[in-house]
Amino acid sequence: MFGLELTMLGCSVIEIMPSNGRVPAELIEAGYRSSQYGLVVFVLNNVTPQAVNLVLDPVVRTMPLSIPGVLYIKIGDEQRVREAVTSASIIHFASNALYNLAASYGASPKLVYLDLPPQSDDTGKLSAIRKQVLPPETVDWRHHSFHHISAA
Repeated sequence: MFGLELTMLGCSVIEIMPSNGRVPAELIEAGYRSSQYGLVVFVLNNVTPQAVNLVLDPVVRTMPLSIPGVLYIKIGDEQRVREAVTSASIIHFASNALYNLAASYGASPKLVYLDLPPQSDDTGKLSAIRKQVLPPETVDWRHHSFHHISAA
């Protein structure tokens, strides 16, 4: 899908998955707000588009209609996930599943950031990635623009 790749070039990829049985509303809202600077791809992992829409409906009304917005991709859609990950300027993952997909598609570890605390099944490579991530208390995700994170 050549056209889809062009529209995803330089996008931000954010994995959306439940935490403690809840949809991460603040992360979804922050991702949508940051889409005013460029396309944001939500990789949905055990979350339905309808659940994300419930969070976004009140937010969308407050934002300009001219922003790129967000694109939903299910984590099981291998081709579209690959296109998003290989086109991304930044990737925020919340599971080992997306991390492993990103790594298998050749994403640079400098582009991959973690949104969850360490888990017991970390690999050495995954632990090294986690060390790049600022401690949660130093980042206010509600007002953060993923677009401005540099992979320098």
